[in-house]
Amino acid sequence: MFFKKQHIEKALAIKAGPSKIHGTGVFAKASFSPGAIIEKVPLILLDATERSRLQYTPLFDHYFLLDHAQTPVALALGMASLYKHAAIPNAAYTILLKKGLLVVKAIALINQDEEITINYHGNTGNKNDEATLY
Repeated sequence: MFFKKQHIEKALAIKAGPSKIHGTGVFAKASFSPGAIIEKVPLILLDATERSRLQYTPLFDHYFLLDHAQTPVALALGMASLYKHAAIPNAAYTILLKKGLLVVKAIALINQDEEITINYHGNTGNKNDEATLY
């Protein structure tokens, strides 16, 4: 399911590039203060059958799990699926299911050219990263 009539804002202050963590990551083209919106992107919601098909595609490592029975998986557009994981991230994401949006905000000062990271396990802030895996 794709939400129609979404106002899509191009994120001008971020770019994709080689990550020291792994593969391709997202980097700041300008500084972000805590609380600043980095990116707001539409979601493509998938049902359980579609989720099972993802394992055979390159998208398998790039989806978000949702606590929603009808649409348990979302693919985020923009750069949202490229953010790398950190136990103590400098950004956090919120999924606004009714609006069909994923919003990424800075939770710490992010300097220009710094890699932007999120915690895949719900922003635990746990230095040992012992959150439950999905």
